[in-house]
Amino acid sequence: MTEWATLIREIRRLLQDRYCRIAILIAVAVSLRFCLYSNGRTATDAYIIEPAKSAAVFSVLIFVLLTLVQFHRDFKNRTDSIIFSYVNPVHQQIRRTIGLCFLTLLTTCFIVVVAYPLAAYRLGDYLKIEDFFVAWFGIFGPANIFAVLLTAGFYMLFRRVEVAFLFVAALIAAANFLQGQFTLNPSYMYFWVQTSAANFSDVVSNTFLIDLVWWNRLFCGLVATLIWLLGICSVRRYGFGWFGSLAVNIKSIWIPSGVAVSALAAYFAFVYEPHFDRSLPMNFGPVISSGTGIATTFQTATKPPEPTFRLLKQITDVRIDTKRRRVNGQAIYQLENLKGIAQPLSFDLSTGYSIEQAKVNGVVVPIVCGDKEEMGRATWTMQVEVTQQIEVELLYGGRVKNNGAISQRPTFGISEGFVWLSPAGFAPIAKAELGKESKISGSFSLPEKLFPLLTNTTPEKIATEDGVTKWSFSLNGSRATGVSAADYASTKFQAGGLDVNFVHFSKHGQEVESMKAVEVMKASIDYFTNAYGPLPYKDHLVMLELPASFSGGFAAGNTSAMDETSFASEGFLPQGEFANPDGGSGIETLVHEIAHQWWGLATMPVPDESSLWTAEGITCYSTYRFMEEYYGAEYAKKTYIDVWERGRMRYENAFYIRNPQYLKMLSPADASNVLGGLRSMAIYEVMSLQLLKAEAACGGKEAFQKKLGDLYKSRIRQPVTYADFLTAVGLKAEDLDLAK
Repeated sequence: MTEWATLIREIRRLLQDRYCRIAILIAVAVSLRFCLYSNGRTATDAYIIEPAKSAAVFSVLIFVLLTLVQFHRDFKNRTDSIIFSYVNPVHQQIRRTIGLCFLTLLTTCFIVVVAYPLAAYRLGDYLKIEDFFVAWFGIFGPANIFAVLLTAGFYMLFRRVEVAFLFVAALIAAANFLQGQFTLNPSYMYFWVQTSAANFSDVVSNTFLIDLVWWNRLFCGLVATLIWLLGICSVRRYGFGWFGSLAVNIKSIWIPSGVAVSALAAYFAFVYEPHFDRSLPMNFGPVISSGTGIATTFQTATKPPEPTFRLLKQITDVRIDTKRRRVNGQAIYQLENLKGIAQPLSFDLSTGYSIEQAKVNGVVVPIVCGDKEEMGRATWTMQVEVTQQIEVELLYGGRVKNNGAISQRPTFGISEGFVWLSPAGFAPIAKAELGKESKISGSFSLPEKLFPLLTNTTPEKIATEDGVTKWSFSLNGSRATGVSAADYASTKFQAGGLDVNFVHFSKHGQEVESMKAVEVMKASIDYFTNAYGPLPYKDHLVMLELPASFSGGFAAGNTSAMDETSFASEGFLPQGEFANPDGGSGIETLVHEIAHQWWGLATMPVPDESSLWTAEGITCYSTYRFMEEYYGAEYAKKTYIDVWERGRMRYENAFYIRNPQYLKMLSPADASNVLGGLRSMAIYEVMSLQLLKAEAACGGKEAFQKKLGDLYKSRIRQPVTYADFLTAVGLKAEDLDLAK
């Protein structure tokens, strides 16, 4: 009988085995239950991704047990000696493994047959085939195959059911535990059961997230194969112990060769992971007293060095290739050497890019990339000889990498449906002084279907040819710009004395209109303008919608951005009279990011080492006051003050707050992670409560906001220290002590 015929017979035997049928039936039933009852921040998460992830955990346990039953059955029935004297034991275990992997594929197909029409019914136009395929054939299916390979490998290594089960159970537990260990860069590689897939967009391509799923599956598949091949090496031969069996098995050259290839491939897949850089963990600085216990702040920046160059002009030509997912560009800089001596000139560039050629005044010069990667940027440095006026030309290109420190989230990147580039991913940023006369201009090309949005400037269309549109841009006295591009629609309105351009995904047009998003934006901008004063922009303000993967929002330049969950109809408006919309997303994020235009952009609250003073605390307070006026005092108290109080209790009861001496026992990276979580709690929730206490000490909301308005108007375009704030409101630091 041929090997192929023997394999078919083994598969047929497994299909007739009652344990296999029961396992398949249970896995399908439980998976469909998750398809019917699951949740998430987006419809794609709730009806596709989360069901597949939850089902994967359950089905993995089923196939671990099934694999142990099938591999142990001959030994348990004392028929292994008879069978392995008739057939090659290595070939028999390979057939058994392939047969069980076939069962996992069959189980996945059964689920898909029912899950697809259910997802199509629930998502409608939001359903994307690639998301569904990745969920079930990228997350669920491979997880079960890995379970079979790992269980079979450990069983063949030890030939003990309980030991194999404990090893696999430990790996499942480790995968869950390591989800929060961001210092294990890249941490997403370890999630072999569920993967780190989350926050899938309903309205644009999820290519950035899908990249992570497939690379995770490549690495985990290689590791599982390696363990399985080690088990194959250990398959017991009749009359031989473990060492004797190993000596016989490795005579088949393909077995040790497979082990070596799998080990090397897994190593290179981990070391050369292509999506995240090796950015250092953020330094959150020392532990300090906050009046309520212990708090943390960002490490205070040292005084910036004296500028050595001044940027006079920058001209950039960028080609964004969405098919190859690459950027290629040319940038020309006119600079003034302020010291008039030979000295180094540096540029910040997105990690993943390289500078292919550098010229100074037309002469090619060497340029070197430094070893340090931080916040998604690398520094390239060249030596400039003694010349007062210089012209630097850089040819650069590459594929975007994201910041690998702290929270590994694929924010930036290029896909055929969505482009998001940071300033350093658009063009190299010269480390030079920027004056009002500095002019940055240039052009960039994009597919015709994508509409671009740039920070601090509005691009103008030049021409369209062969499906590619070329755009131009120009700005004076402002730092380099990043670019976002998608199938956007635009709604324009006036608020706070400004023209506001609300840029949202075309696919969300009906939802945006039905949920009256423009009304909320207009009301909040008018409220903050009346409370604090007008924004310092001459022309317009931009509200920008981002994919759900961004998971939150930001404010930069004249732009406030928030992810698409802010515009989900079920999450935008309060459900019931006093419900919290989407647990802190939705309208909360939208208004919060608008408030940052006043506190964080128009003025710049500066963190220090003796307080919790940042832009976040005063922005949270401002958002609370608007929501109180818009939805009422009871809703605002439940959504904000009660949440802040609970956060304060968690903060004060945290282990490292009560026992700060143990921080010294952690590694610097782990301590930074711990401090990061504590800091977030402190600056958002504890500081907000301190501002409420300051409000009471100042005589109430109206008096306090008037003083904040005076502070805002006096410090526009300037840093605002904690001392500035205390002086403006006429209080001392101890007046804000919540313990008193």
